[in-house]
Amino acid sequence: MRRILLETGAVNAVEATITERHQQVLQALDAAPIMPLARTALRHLANAALWRSS
Repeated sequence: MRRILLETGAVNAVEATITERHQQVLQALDAAPIMPLARTALRHLANAALWRSS
């Protein structure tokens, strides 16, 4: 199964989508009318969700 996912490009497509969504989240946080401390905490949360192990 893993070989098929790699050979079809599915893994790369999902990783690209994750990266794109992460950038969208960070942009939304930068534009959000929230306190700096909340922004920082939410950025840490977004980063923690992105950096995962398989």
